[in-house]
Amino acid sequence: MLGPTLDARLEGRLDALVEGCWWRTVTGPGVVVPDGAIDVMWSPGSGAWLAGPDTRPHPVELAVGAHVVGLRLRPGVASPVLADDVDHVTDRRVPLPDAWPEPMAAELHDALERSPTPRQAAQLLAAAIGRRVGDDWQPDPAVIGAIVAIRNGSPPAVPNLGDRQLRRRFTRHMGYGTAFFRRVVRLDRFTRRLEARPDLSIARLAAECGYADESHLWRDCIALTARTPAQLRPAT
Repeated sequence: MLGPTLDARLEGRLDALVEGCWWRTVTGPGVVVPDGAIDVMWSPGSGAWLAGPDTRPHPVELAVGAHVVGLRLRPGVASPVLADDVDHVTDRRVPLPDAWPEPMAAELHDALERSPTPRQAAQLLAAAIGRRVGDDWQPDPAVIGAIVAIRNGSPPAVPNLGDRQLRRRFTRHMGYGTAFFRRVVRLDRFTRRLEARPDLSIARLAAECGYADESHLWRDCIALTARTPAQLRPAT
C-alpha cells in the first residue's frame, strides 16, 4: 500500500468527512508518495497542517522521534476545510493557521497541545474539521462517481457531463485530473498485489495490474515513489 494504514475510524457525521485516523513516530528518513488521499496532520511543537495531494515523492521533514497524528479526509472534504480549490495546494503543506480564522486555529492548537493521547488528538482534529466544513456540505457526486469508476477499472464517465467538465471538477476537488488519479490507483493495485503474491514475477504483476508492459510499470514507480518495482517488494 502506498499510504499509511489507518488505525481507527470515527463515527456519525465525522465518519462522512474522515475516512480514518493514524498515528506514528518518525524513526528515520522516509519519503511520502502519492496515494490519492489528503491528510490533516498534527505533531507536538510543529502545529497542524494539511498535506495537499502529491504528484511526486516528498521527503519526510519531521525529526526522528517526532510523533505525528493524521486524519485521512474523504474525497472532496479538503476543499471546504481550506475554503479553496484543492489544486491550489497540490504538492504543498499548508499550516492550518494560514487557512483558518485565527481564533479557530488558536483554539485548536491549544487543545491539541494539551491532548494526552494520539487518539484524543485525532478526535480533536476531526471535531474541528466537522465545525469547519459544517452540516450542509455534500461531496460532488460527479467526482465520487469518477473515483469509484477508476478504482473499479472503468472509464470515469459521468452522464450528461463532458470529459473536460469532469476533469475540471475532479481537479478542483482532488488536486489533479482523472488521468493522474488513475496512475496512482494502478500503482496502489500493484503494491497490494506485490504484497499478496511476492512469488509472482514483476512482469506478470505489471500485466495483471493494467500496465502496458514492465517498462511502463518501472517508469511510474520511479516517478511516483523514487523506487523501482523490485525495491517495493516486501522484505522476506
